Amino acid sequence: SLQGVIDSSRGLLELHRGRYAPALRWLESALREFEREGAAHRLVEVRMDLAAAYQALNLLPEAASLFELAIEGGRDGEMAVEQAWAAADLALTLVKLDRADEAHERLKQARALFESQGHAMGLARLESHAAAWSLAAGRADQALVQAERAEGVLAESGMRGWLIDAQLLAAEALAVLGRSKAAWSRLEQTLEHAADLPEVRARCLTGLGLLLRRRGDLGGARRQARAGLHSYARAAGAVDQGRPAGRGASALGYGSSFENGHV
Repeated sequence: SLQGVIDSSRGLLELHRGRYAPALRWLESALREFEREGAAHRLVEVRMDLAAAYQALNLLPEAASLFELAIEGGRDGEMAVEQAWAAADLALTLVKLDRADEAHERLKQARALFESQGHAMGLARLESHAAAWSLAAGRADQALVQAERAEGVLAESGMRGWLIDAQLLAAEALAVLGRSKAAWSRLEQTLEHAADLPEVRARCLTGLGLLLRRRGDLGGARRQARAGLHSYARAAGAVDQGRPAGRGASALGYGSSFENGHV
């Protein structure tokens, strides 16, 4: 329906702005419209958008369910690219849920679908997803290669959010590998370009705080941690009162060891 299309467009716009409360309202309204009409193609698209919003808010089981429905719905038509994106984002959600084996299978599914369509940008984005999986699996050296490979393609793409994701993953891998100076430099560079992105600023500041703690600078670590928490609060401030916002998961897609104090 026209109303469903309008609601979906409004929801997607709010999602890209990081305004999750209105994004969820519009997308959930669009979902109801398309379910009522049985609009299969539109259902796949709005389920993916709504799943992305849930994932950004760390509502991971809800996101996983919607990504799975989108994959199933995509099998009924010529929607291989949509299936690939849904499988890639489901893989990332499963990484966050500590379901590594399932995540790996979904990464393989997404890669096969992107390759079948010759989708270079999808494959570049998938390298970042694979880097997140590698970090969770304790393979920081592999994660660094994957994140830097993604950076190389995305730097020329104009996809700022995706590039920042790859940069943060590379910084995290460097920190895990004990290359603190290089990790610090990456985080500072990313922070300079993230004035309008509170979720990204939070991850950078938290990462810097953890690196300071490793150096023994506990005062500096606390200051960075407070600044990071302030940014998380700003990011969560757009969520409806009473909706769980998780622990400040990035709106750009990745949770982080920097967020959770694991580096």
